[in-house]
Amino acid sequence: MLWAEPMLIERFEYPPSQTLPDFSEDHVFRYCKFEGLKDSDARQIDATFLYCSFRECHFYWALFNAALFFQCKFENILFQGASFADCRFIDCSFVACKFLESNMGGPCTFEDTKWYGCTQSDCTGSEETLVIQGVHSCLAGFSMFLLC
Repeated sequence: MLWAEPMLIERFEYPPSQTLPDFSEDHVFRYCKFEGLKDSDARQIDATFLYCSFRECHFYWALFNAALFFQCKFENILFQGASFADCRFIDCSFVACKFLESNMGGPCTFEDTKWYGCTQSDCTGSEETLVIQGVHSCLAGFSMFLLC
């Protein structure tokens, strides 16, 4: 399902077999559920996500560009070589997420990304991979991302 004009998309569930919408900056997703997204399903993500959940997804070399996530839940997500530029995460939770290098050795990056009131549990990755500028990483033993 592709939309050409900016839209508010509410209460949709996207299981692995569902055709995904365009994640362009003009769309707002509210109360949506994304499950089992594969690395080829979402390469560029620029949209706004409000009260959404992501479960069992794999984001390989995905580009998150100025995306906004408000009160979103991320469960068992593999971020592999993903790039987060100018994103905002507000009151989000991360459970059993992995921030790993790509197959080519490229780490996840978080240039100018801000985290406000986010929590994590059981997240993994290396300190070299999870470089969040100005923010304590979930791997440093903190239970919350803190804006410095």
